Amino acid sequence: MVNCRIWPALILAGTIVPVAAQAQDADEFEQVRIGIGPQFQPAYPGADGARLGPFFDIDRRAEDEDFAFEAPTESFGFPLIEFGGVYLGPTGSITNSRKEKDTAPGLRTIGTTVEAGIAAQVYISEDLYSFVELRRGIGGHDGWTGQAGLDYIVRDADRYVVSAGPRVTYGDSTHSQAYFGITPEESAASGYAAYDADGGLQSAGGVVSVDFALSGPWGVMGFAGYQRLVGDAADSPVVELFGSKDQWTGGVALNYTFRRRRGGLF
Repeated sequence: MVNCRIWPALILAGTIVPVAAQAQDADEFEQVRIGIGPQFQPAYPGADGARLGPFFDIDRRAEDEDFAFEAPTESFGFPLIEFGGVYLGPTGSITNSRKEKDTAPGLRTIGTTVEAGIAAQVYISEDLYSFVELRRGIGGHDGWTGQAGLDYIVRDADRYVVSAGPRVTYGDSTHSQAYFGITPEESAASGYAAYDADGGLQSAGGVVSVDFALSGPWGVMGFAGYQRLVGDAADSPVVELFGSKDQWTGGVALNYTFRRRRGGLF
């Protein structure tokens, strides 16, 4: 695309814009894609119900490149440093609260938790992508948790992108005990037997995603995922009595792509 500011010069001179000028113009602008829509996810780890929330995504790319692939279940974050093909940066997410009405009187309640930590992303090849996250809870549970994933990608530039791959989640003993354990004090207050939930792998499953360009600047993206609780999380009486071993996620968003000057405001 030729920058509209240079049209008068083209008309007056009656010449073709030099290649160097075109390159400078391309470097001056970028493409921005914003997507928004609804998504659902477990109300809290181990819940048998889902909560609806916003599905929001924003991406940027140079005008002569495709949008980089992002796994739909990754937490919010951005890369800050890169070495040897590995991208590292901060990541964060929010875990919904678990209230007394979600389980039973006497079992612990857990406030809404902000989880902050670090993520690593690796573009193994053009059709393989992996990521790992490690986050610590703030304000609700105070354990360490995270997830890891691998995606196989099939794409035709930005016209369509389809991906699928496995996922696992994990948590330390503090995180596992918060959502899946029953302390002796909780046992005495609730009448349910005490249960000690150790840290480790908490669930395993997979996710699929699609991203299609529609007419003009419009497009649509969506994903669906399933996780099955494993180990101490699956054996938890809290899950057996009040939750579910099956954990579903999904979302869909309409996206819009526009051109903007690099460094400018949206």
